[in-house]
Amino acid sequence: MTVTKEKAPALTEAQKNTIPLDNISNAEFMAKLFPALQGNEYAWTTAFSPSPNSPQADWSGNAVTDFQSVKDYRHGNAYFSVAILRAEQGKPRKRRKENFSRLPLIVADDFEGDAPCTYRLQTSTGKCQVGWKLKEPITDVGIAERLHKALAVMKLMPADSSGNNVVRYVRLKVQINTKYQPHFAGELSHWEPERTFNVREVCGILGIDADSVINSSGKATKSQHSQQIIAGDTKASTEALISNLCNGVALHESLNVLVARWVAGGFDERVIRDTIAGIMKANNDGSERYKARISEIERSLEGAIEKFAPVSETDSELNFDFYNYEVERPKPIEFCIDGFIADGITIIAGAPGVGKTTILVALAATVSHLTKGGIEHPALRRPAIYVTEDKRQVERELYAMKQRGLIAASAEEVFKWFKIISAVRKSPEQIGNLVANVISEFAVEHESGYLVRPLTVLDTVSANIDLCNENDNAEVGKAIAAIKQANDGAPLWLTAHTPKTQKHEDVESLSVRGAGAFEGDANAISYIFHGKESNVRFMKLGKHRYEADYSEIEFKTESFKEDVPCPWGGIQSVWYRCGLPTKSSKEKREQYAENAKQAHQDERIKKIQEQIISRLQSTTDGSMNKTALRERLGVRTDFANQAIGELVDRGIVNETPKGRERIISLPLKLGTDGNE
Repeated sequence: MTVTKEKAPALTEAQKNTIPLDNISNAEFMAKLFPALQGNEYAWTTAFSPSPNSPQADWSGNAVTDFQSVKDYRHGNAYFSVAILRAEQGKPRKRRKENFSRLPLIVADDFEGDAPCTYRLQTSTGKCQVGWKLKEPITDVGIAERLHKALAVMKLMPADSSGNNVVRYVRLKVQINTKYQPHFAGELSHWEPERTFNVREVCGILGIDADSVINSSGKATKSQHSQQIIAGDTKASTEALISNLCNGVALHESLNVLVARWVAGGFDERVIRDTIAGIMKANNDGSERYKARISEIERSLEGAIEKFAPVSETDSELNFDFYNYEVERPKPIEFCIDGFIADGITIIAGAPGVGKTTILVALAATVSHLTKGGIEHPALRRPAIYVTEDKRQVERELYAMKQRGLIAASAEEVFKWFKIISAVRKSPEQIGNLVANVISEFAVEHESGYLVRPLTVLDTVSANIDLCNENDNAEVGKAIAAIKQANDGAPLWLTAHTPKTQKHEDVESLSVRGAGAFEGDANAISYIFHGKESNVRFMKLGKHRYEADYSEIEFKTESFKEDVPCPWGGIQSVWYRCGLPTKSSKEKREQYAENAKQAHQDERIKKIQEQIISRLQSTTDGSMNKTALRERLGVRTDFANQAIGELVDRGIVNETPKGRERIISLPLKLGTDGNE
C-alpha cells in the first residue's frame, strides 16, 4: 500500500516541548478531546479498509465506553463521532440524533488560515479537519443542529438532510485515507489539547452569527421561525424576502432567491416546501397572482436543487466516483441464493394469489440460514428485513415452517435474523433512507472480516412506494434510481404483480405489470407462477446481469389446519401453508406438466371404466354391443376404446365377435345375479 504524508508546518516553541505528534495514539487523541463519560453515555467510532466510496465501507461502527479501547488503525480509514451519545435503559446504542447527549468539540472541514484551534489534522493532500475543544460541551441538541447547519452553509462540512449532522463522523488521528491513490496517512500538524473555546469564540473564528445559533427561546415569530430553518444564513435580506412573500412584493424573485438560499444551505426539501407554502398561504389574498406563485413553489424548488444543492463530501473532494476495478483477476459475485439470486435490486413478480409471500418468506429464511432442507444455505449469512403490507401473514408463514420442522433454528435465533416491518407508503427518497438505515443498522461481519449487508424485502411495491402512476416510465425510473442509489448494491427484493392477462402457460412471455423501467433498472427479474400440478410453484429468472448456475427453483407446499384459542373466547380453525425451495429446471417443470397431464388422463379413463361396468351391470345379461356402449358413454371414441381395451387386458370385461359386431360383456362372476 503506497502512502503519502503531508509535511507539517513548523511548530512553535511551546509545541516543541509537548509529546511528539507522531506518537499520539487514537486512544489518547479521543481521551484528550472528550470529557469523562457519565452514566449511560458512550462515544462512537468506526474503521474499515475499503475506500469510503466503496459499497463495502462500514459506516455502522461501535459504541465506545473506554477511550483506551480505541485502537490505532494503520491499514484503512478510522472515524469518530463528534458527539457524546446516550441510550435509555434497555434500548440499543445507536449513532442517531435522538441519542445525542453532549457536543464536546466543533470540527470544520478544510478551514483555511492560522486561526487558533485545538487541533489540525491533514486528511489528504491539501485538505484538513480543524477542531475546537469546547470549555463546556453543548447539551442543547437544537444549538448543536443550528451550529452544524451553519457549518454546512459555510461549506465547512457536508450537508446531511437526514438530520444526523450533530453526530457526524470526522477522522481519527491514526488512520489511512484510502479514498485516493496513493493512500494518504493522516498527520496531526497542530495539537493543543488543553486549549479550549466557548461557542461564541468558535463562531467568531468561523464567521458564523453566534446569536442565530445560540438564541432560540420562546414562541417563534414568523421571522424568527425562518431564521431557525435557515440555521446560520446570516444575510440580512432573508427577512425582507419573507416579508415580500407575505406582502405580495416581487413575488417571483423573492420566491426563487429564498428557495435557492435554503437549498444551498442543505436544508431538507420537504421543510422548505412546507415552510414556503405556509408563509404564502397564511397571507393569501385570493388573487390570481398568489395562486400562480403557490403553484410555482415546486418548479422553483426543483430548479434550485439542480443548481444550488450542496455537494456531498465525495463530490467536493472528487468530481467523479471512479470505480476501483481489476483487470488481472476476476471479482466474485456476492449472492443471496448462491448461483441464483445475486445482490442488488431483484424484482420478483407474480399474479395476485400465486403465493409470492409464502415463497419469499421461505427464501428469505434460507438467506438467513434458518431453514432445514431445501436449497443449500448461501455462503454469506445475512439478516432478512421483511417490509410487508401483511405482517400477520409473514408471521403465520414463519410459524408454519417452524411447526413443520422446516425451520430448525430456535425462536431467539429467528427473531435475531428475521425482522418484520409494517409497510407504509413512502416517497422513493424516504424508501431510500429506510433502506440505507436498514443496511447501516443490520449489517453483520463475516468470520473473514467481510461486511455482509442485510437483505431487504419490500412486499409489495405498491404497498411501500408512493407512485402516482406505475405505468409512467419516467416516474418509475426516477423512483428506482433513488432507491438504487441509497441501496448501493445491497440485496433488495421488490415484489410486484404480473398482468392479469398473462397465464401460467405463458412462462416465456411473463412481464412485470406497469412501466418497463421496473425491469430495465433492476439487477435481475424473476417470476413466480403456478405449475400445472396444483401444489407446485416455480420461480424463474428472467433478465439478469450476471451468470447464474441455474435459472429455476420450485416450491412444493403443504397445508395443515390447527385449532387456535381466541382471546375473545372459543376456538378457531386456522389453515397454514408452507414449503421450502429446491433447485429445478425447465425440463423438470415440463416433466411435472407431462405427469400432471397423464394423471389427469388416467383419472378420466378410470371414470369412463366405472361407467362401462355400471352400464354392463344394468343390462339383463351383462353385455352390450361395443358401438352402442361407446355411444351411451358420450365420450371421445379414442378414450372409450382405451378404457375398454384396458378393462379387457385386465380381464375385467370380455370382448367377443358376433357377426360384424363386437360384444362387450362381464365375466359370469361379475354378472347381475352375482353367481358364477
